[in-house]
Amino acid sequence: MYHSLEADPLDSKLIILWGENTTLSKPQEWAASYGRAMHEFGAKLVVIDSRVSETANKANIYLPVRPGTDAYVALAMANVIIEENLQDQEFIDAHTYGYDEFAALVKKYTPEEVQKISWAPADKIREIARLYAKTKPALIAIGRGGNSAGGKNSNAGWMMSRAITCLIGLCGQAGVKGSGVSIETSSGNPGNLFYHWPKSLQMTAPAAGIKPLIEATQKANPGIWGKRDLLYKREPFGYRVYINNGNFAASSGNQDDAEEAFKKIDLVVVNNRLIHWTASAFADILLPVASWAEQYTFRPDWEAMAMTPPAIEPLFESVSDVEVYRRISNALAKKLDLGDNVWPFETDEDYMTVFVANDKIKSEYKKRADEGLDAFKEYADITFNQVLSHPEGVPNPFYAGLEDFVPFKAKVYSYNNRVPSDVGPESIWFPTDGDTGKLLFKADFLPEQSGGILPALPIPSEPDDSYYASGNPIESGDWNLSSPVSNGFKYVAVGKAHSFWQFLSFNQNLDGGPASLFLREAFIDAAEPCVKINPADGSDLGIEDGDIVIFESQYGKMENLKAILTETVMPGTVVPPTHWGINQSKLYQTSRSLESVEPKLRGKILPPFVGEFGNDERRGAGGITNQTGALCKIYKA
Repeated sequence: MYHSLEADPLDSKLIILWGENTTLSKPQEWAASYGRAMHEFGAKLVVIDSRVSETANKANIYLPVRPGTDAYVALAMANVIIEENLQDQEFIDAHTYGYDEFAALVKKYTPEEVQKISWAPADKIREIARLYAKTKPALIAIGRGGNSAGGKNSNAGWMMSRAITCLIGLCGQAGVKGSGVSIETSSGNPGNLFYHWPKSLQMTAPAAGIKPLIEATQKANPGIWGKRDLLYKREPFGYRVYINNGNFAASSGNQDDAEEAFKKIDLVVVNNRLIHWTASAFADILLPVASWAEQYTFRPDWEAMAMTPPAIEPLFESVSDVEVYRRISNALAKKLDLGDNVWPFETDEDYMTVFVANDKIKSEYKKRADEGLDAFKEYADITFNQVLSHPEGVPNPFYAGLEDFVPFKAKVYSYNNRVPSDVGPESIWFPTDGDTGKLLFKADFLPEQSGGILPALPIPSEPDDSYYASGNPIESGDWNLSSPVSNGFKYVAVGKAHSFWQFLSFNQNLDGGPASLFLREAFIDAAEPCVKINPADGSDLGIEDGDIVIFESQYGKMENLKAILTETVMPGTVVPPTHWGINQSKLYQTSRSLESVEPKLRGKILPPFVGEFGNDERRGAGGITNQTGALCKIYKA
């Protein structure tokens, strides 16, 4: 799993953003990384997306694609590259496995055939394929857009990542700065060390040395969607649910399903800074948490780590996250007769100190100082106040010596002794199954370890809401439309397409929640829930701009939506509102990834990408909830 450092794309001559709207979702990354690569270093930008996003508007080439069909497009690109003899055969022979079978597979995935399925223009597919093959180094950044496709039984999103990764091996785009693949992560900034160097986890392990008062016999998953039974059957942990900084009712795969489950829980406690949908609709108790400006924050980045103090005291009844943990811990301990005031940190400062001045970090600073690195000498005996006095950050001791970090170099993976001793540290090496160091066009272990769900080759499949009766007409030869399409569910929903104002106001509850009057005046879809439709589709449906419509899938409906006709939405697709109170996620089925796979096998097939088919322990019921690709119908109210 690798997410590009901010500086990585500056070496790229070509950047393909696939299903990621970076300018909106991560504007700081766009400014410092992709955008800078374009404007200062001359990189070309390709955006592959189901709508003309803010980032697509900045691209040199934009390729529209029907939601859920990205794997087909990747194979069509591979088809062009091989047919025109543009592949890097020397790289393929040295660093990949299963090329002959892969080449045979993609023969039938011509751009013309794939255009019928994906609605992506064949000439654009050819143009992008040639550009990627001929331009080095080139970087592909995979977002959540295509990976969110699938449903309860489909591997459409999983296969997107498999198929795209094969392009790396096909064109030898690895082992050089600015090449390879970047995996979207919303859990850390682009410089977050966790995605690059495993020993850095020591930085945030302050509780590792604290012995528990009671040894755990069972552990709940960090997210309540981790297992279906945890929420939907309330087993094995009973009925009480504590939700820490999450909005699970709004992000569940099926709103009605989630609401039914929440109504059967006799105590729901939400710990958050906003009264979002889960809090307003289902919480019995809301613990108000202070904002980042009202409490200490810690940021461990690639080159530096920083601590910032609160700018103001917490307002009204809110308290810091640490204070919430302290009060709950002490109350639980008292209830269980374990003693009073068992929380081991008297103040927030005591707690935060262990993040920046624990023994492991101090020893790393001393090592760097002993190695003669001047930048670390003044921090050899680092203290909390010393870090606090440097709001710009202090040098990260775990970063030292890793300035030349390049993914897929053997030395990167030496920490876990997987790399054979005869492999040089600068050699290209892929951490794939079997420790052969090869990129797998064909993964022989997948069919067995997935219980037959996943094929060895990246054969695309439709989402659960298949447009075709056969699921994959290129494989089957059956181009008959599926019964839902024939019965009027012929439009494809683009899942969770955010707007700028939604990031400013977080999640919408009730009539729009925290969105300010200014935002409501500035953005039409901030004032009321709206659905975006291509004007050609609006004409076919007799729907005009501003009409009130009903949006319906096979799983539920969203009512009282204002129609917005816009060319940013490709014909045949619609963009529903997201996080709008009662109008939330009603179009999507409940996702229960790999439910039929033996639990002992799930961990073995967890791909290093976000996607519908991941480890059930992490994704499970709810999982990736914006299941792009649901079939819908839309009509006037």
